[in-house]
Amino acid sequence: LVVFDVGFFLLRIYFVPPFSAFYCEGIICRIGLENTTLMAFLNTVIVTHFPCILSVLVSLHQAVVGASNKWTLPRSKQNILTAIIIAILVLNIIGFVFLAKDSDDA
Repeated sequence: LVVFDVGFFLLRIYFVPPFSAFYCEGIICRIGLENTTLMAFLNTVIVTHFPCILSVLVSLHQAVVGASNKWTLPRSKQNILTAIIIAILVLNIIGFVFLAKDSDDA
């Protein structure tokens, strides 16, 4: 979550409500990086906290359910679930890097 806060401090993005547009005036936006790089950084900042929240959620689930319930997940399956989520998020970042491009009429 600290990465999320620091990343948005460095980007300082404002949404333009009637349009699907962003205005960026942060430190990273002013150094002249390409939009693809900015989108990759923004996407990375947003998705990095999901595995942390997922692991906390699964830990709370395990504490509430108890050890003798059929809904208890073994530690190995918890690790597999976290690895799958991380792989999906990495594919999301790669998709943003390779598929993000400027609009022709921007």
